[in-house]
Amino acid sequence: KKIAESIHERAAQVWTADGPRWKADEPETKQLIRLLTTVGDLLTWTRALHDGRIGRPDVSAAMKTPGTFNDGTTMPYGGGLFIGEIRGADAIFQGGATAGYRSVLATFLDSDVSVAILCNRADANPVQLAEALLDGTVAFAERTPPTPPTPTPPYRADPAGFGAYVGTWYSAEAAGTITIAIRGGALTAARRPGQTGLLRATGPDTFAAPGGVTLRFDRDSDDRPVRLYVSVSRAKDVRFDRID
Repeated sequence: KKIAESIHERAAQVWTADGPRWKADEPETKQLIRLLTTVGDLLTWTRALHDGRIGRPDVSAAMKTPGTFNDGTTMPYGGGLFIGEIRGADAIFQGGATAGYRSVLATFLDSDVSVAILCNRADANPVQLAEALLDGTVAFAERTPPTPPTPTPPYRADPAGFGAYVGTWYSAEAAGTITIAIRGGALTAARRPGQTGLLRATGPDTFAAPGGVTLRFDRDSDDRPVRLYVSVSRAKDVRFDRID
């Protein structure tokens, strides 16, 4: 029994048998961050931070100091806190989201006002709620309607030049190939049989594929495409070389 209790206290999540099924004994919010709190406690912690009472005074100060990259460029992030602006007002803040919960904890420096908002709705925007709550107390910048983008005509590629891209391209980094082909007058790309996507020209030697994939070709001195760079949401310019 003592071993079981110890496991429950220390494990990130414990599953127990419930008939033919297994159920989690810990909610996702607890297993991910282990912080179940209240707005009152968050505000107490925030006041301690700004009074220099988190750890030692130098610890509190370090948490509110922007980090610096090796080249000397500063980043808008300190020791676990963002240092920047919320709608034009200088603020130190941090947000959170998990399992349908949304939160923000912020201090507005010029007005010395702190706010903590905890939401149990996944569609809530706690930052906007904080702005609405403190509008008139914090000197937020006026909202300006976004300028509608100027429509640009779609890029038109000459299908007569599609043949220059046709071939098999290999990436040592991705350990795979992409086959470029022409089907029905359109350019296509395939990673493997059954996974073929239609390419849409977006600029010279640049194409968009389904799923937010971008393909960009580089040419050699003879104006022949010899390198292909593929970008996706989590990888940029993965290189592929022509092998046929």
